[in-house]
Amino acid sequence: MTNTLFDESERKRLATSIRSAGFSFTYDEPNDTYRIDQVGYQNRSVDARVSLEEYLDVRLIKFEATVVAEKSSFESCLVGVFFGNSKSKISSFHPREIVEGQSTGYQIVARSFLYADYYSDAELKALLQIFIKEVDEIDDELIAIVEKAK
Repeated sequence: MTNTLFDESERKRLATSIRSAGFSFTYDEPNDTYRIDQVGYQNRSVDARVSLEEYLDVRLIKFEATVVAEKSSFESCLVGVFFGNSKSKISSFHPREIVEGQSTGYQIVARSFLYADYYSDAELKALLQIFIKEVDEIDDELIAIVEKAK
């Protein structure tokens, strides 16, 4: 996915929408991502990223959070992904391969998308809050599942 179809006014609108949703953020310019750190409704353990993406000419706002950052086996990661997807309505969980030299492992990442061409501040706020709430409610369980499978 790339973000070449977005201009500066669209980035500013997204920043304003995130701020009006009640979240403070830092802008990661090299990755063109808005980082919302240490948020949630239980233990504030979610580090979310919001970015503008384009895939096959469809413009999207992507919400993403790394749920299990520690590298694990593919099998234990899949168990966590399956469990996360069975418990969530808005967020979808995916394995992310991490290759460091000769070592390979997998993380669990949560994602959700919003259509970027026509969205309201209220719609973005609702989806972002639900995404963070769902991830915060399940992240500790997913970490325990992956650790238990080692």
